[in-house]
Amino acid sequence: MNQEPNKPAHQVTGSWAILGGAFDPIHRGHLTLASDILKARQMTGVLFVPSFKPPLKLNTCRGSYEDRVVMVRLALEPYPSFRLSTIESEMNQPGYTLNTVRALKEKHPQGRFYFLIGADLLPDISNWYRPDEILKEVPVLVGSRPTGSGMVAERTYQSERIEYVETSLIDISSSMIRDRVRNGLSLEELSQLVGTPVARYIVRRKLYR
Repeated sequence: MNQEPNKPAHQVTGSWAILGGAFDPIHRGHLTLASDILKARQMTGVLFVPSFKPPLKLNTCRGSYEDRVVMVRLALEPYPSFRLSTIESEMNQPGYTLNTVRALKEKHPQGRFYFLIGADLLPDISNWYRPDEILKEVPVLVGSRPTGSGMVAERTYQSERIEYVETSLIDISSSMIRDRVRNGLSLEELSQLVGTPVARYIVRRKLYR
């Protein structure tokens, strides 16, 4: 695709994966998952949707919505097929996945959407708000760890609308990064986890200290 890098999520056409989350902070694991899915499914792009008020993480986000959006924007700059969507801040309703998906479909009627999750989130899908309705709205792509890694997705939720796609094994989590920053992680070490622009932003804003 020949697009302006990190172009705002408007005029979305073609097939797009929706990757939602707190992104507190966004890290290389998120970017690798999106890159692997983009390549495996030959999709047009991936929409990164930071949670505005995550229902399941109420009052647990350490970074403000504004800081998390800036970090996502910085992280996506090198990726012309990745776009930031602030749709949840525009919605006058709780940020449940179902509401977010419907809002995106309404805003971008020419787009074909898939919802993307990592294998670690699959066991929780039955606890989501109206999971059957989510699957009616969009297929779900699960980034499954390579066979033999010991981290292959447990197929605990059965549906023809769930597809497993083999993705790279990246053992990083936002909570681990926050803990390590609080314990004095260096800028160089942090850059290896989140990229240099995001690392510099975290240090400059004194996030997670």
